[in-house]
Amino acid sequence: VVRNMRASMAIPGAFKPVQIDTLMLVDGGMGNNLPVDVVRKMGADIVIAVDLQQRKHDDYRSPFGFLKGLGGILDWLAERPDIKKYNVNRTKADLYINPDLGSYGVTDFNAKAIKAILKIGEDTGILYRKQLGTFMKDHQR
Repeated sequence: VVRNMRASMAIPGAFKPVQIDTLMLVDGGMGNNLPVDVVRKMGADIVIAVDLQQRKHDDYRSPFGFLKGLGGILDWLAERPDIKKYNVNRTKADLYINPDLGSYGVTDFNAKAIKAILKIGEDTGILYRKQLGTFMKDHQR
């Protein structure tokens, strides 16, 4: 479990990729940060996407921009081709939710930040409660 968790957090240049068998694994967000397309291929009829990225404009850029000072490979990572996939995927979800995390980001692991982020999640859930209820009612089988 530890090795798999470590692989799920691997960001080249910050956290070393993890090799498991013949695979070299990195954070899934490096390849598909909002995998609506993957979930659809798995057979999901309805996709509710909760997007924790904090872009403030329609032309989304990588959340790993803070790593750009680490070298040329990270410049490439900050402008990855999967950005287009992300932009398409967020429009393909049946319901798209993007909570405003304010100044919190991927490096906020302290107890105070976690508590605040959980509160933001609860508040966002309350904001979407009616919409989620209507959505679920409209999509009952």
